[in-house]
Amino acid sequence: MATSLIIEDLQSEEDGIEELCRHSKRVVWLSVRDGRRVVYKGLTEDLRHHPEEIASLRKEYSLGIRLDCEGVVRFYGFELHPQLGPIMIMEYVDGYSLYDYLKDGQSDDADLPPLGERLKISMDIAGSMDIMHNAGILHRDLKPDNILVRKKDKHVKIIDFGHADAEDFVIYKTSVGTTQYGSPEQQVPSVGSRAGDIYSFGKILEQLLPERRFRAIIDACISVDESKRPDIKWVIQHLSDSRGGRSWHRWIMGAVVLLSLVACLTFYFSNYNRDAVHDMASEEVKVDSILEVKTMGDGSADVGKADAGEDEIIPKPVGASVAKEGNAKSELPSQAAATVDAATNQTLQKNITAIVDKYIREADNINNRYGELSYTDNIEENDRQRLKRGKEHFALSDRMEKELSDLGIDNSRRQEAYNKLWTHIVFETNRIDGVDEMAKKILKEYSDKPKSGPGSQIWE
Repeated sequence: MATSLIIEDLQSEEDGIEELCRHSKRVVWLSVRDGRRVVYKGLTEDLRHHPEEIASLRKEYSLGIRLDCEGVVRFYGFELHPQLGPIMIMEYVDGYSLYDYLKDGQSDDADLPPLGERLKISMDIAGSMDIMHNAGILHRDLKPDNILVRKKDKHVKIIDFGHADAEDFVIYKTSVGTTQYGSPEQQVPSVGSRAGDIYSFGKILEQLLPERRFRAIIDACISVDESKRPDIKWVIQHLSDSRGGRSWHRWIMGAVVLLSLVACLTFYFSNYNRDAVHDMASEEVKVDSILEVKTMGDGSADVGKADAGEDEIIPKPVGASVAKEGNAKSELPSQAAATVDAATNQTLQKNITAIVDKYIREADNINNRYGELSYTDNIEENDRQRLKRGKEHFALSDRMEKELSDLGIDNSRRQEAYNKLWTHIVFETNRIDGVDEMAKKILKEYSDKPKSGPGSQIWE
């Protein structure tokens, strides 16, 4: 009696049933209940009394009802329909599959829909996957046909949890999924994992976001080694970073490069005059007479000829020391001593230059090994390569500084050599990476005369 009442109630609520699609074991119908359209999902006629298939349908419902997520189709109930047998009652979505969305496109003048729209869809799928995985649910059959795009707002709905799984279920845990989108480990008997869903999502991204800027994210997702695949939060973060576009990333990297160049050049040219004074003091000084240094009452020095009878004014030699005690006299080194010091400094400078040149060649070898690392293509991978290249450059400069220190080179000259090496590295790496025009512009603004190009030419 109770059963007949339930059947009568169901029949009174129905306003027609339309079959939408049919597969080997499942059938999907469109109906109206309580004044709104709903979807029924049940079994083919020959399986409606099959215990295992009914259990599989109940498992799908049990998993789906756990997910309260805008990006997943909603499950309303599970019941025995008088004509259709056991069915799930689900949300109706007025849209089309992701496969049709990508195949047909939504623009007459483009092969694919707008990038911003495709990126939003990718983020919606990833966000829904994050909720699924946090709930301990694996979809195990993610593919464009199982993702609906709503017509009115291009919002995503993930459907078909027929192959889904969770830890608390012990049935239907063998390998499943569509070969084209299933991970390598799903092609043999195995228990599903989150990494399998990540792989499938990576294959979907290949079609959704074919632009080269997303290649690093996709490659990480579809790694053959499942242990190397990222989790969905990593994917969301990197998709979110890409959402700002290449220009944001390029300007950030450009700003870092610009600041590095300005710092190097500013330091070099701000110390140019001091270095010139140091070099002049070490050159050979020809002395025709002994200069007398008179200490004035205010502490200043009056420099004049020893022979007061001559009118010729002899300028004060640069670097001459002034006696601090009373009227003491200070004498310049003899011509012979000055000549020896100049020769020693010249030899020392040649040795330092030879060492710097050696490390510059090693830096060039590093750059040649890495080649061009574009700021606009394959961004994520190139960022990782830039970090590795930078570490090698820093290790190289540390070795050079240690070699100079072991030779007893003073700190000032070591710093000068360090600046020469790094200025060369900065200009050369930017030239190779395709931003040498920026380097030339900065060089022109900060140097005392135009230079022909970046790199070691600045030190000629």
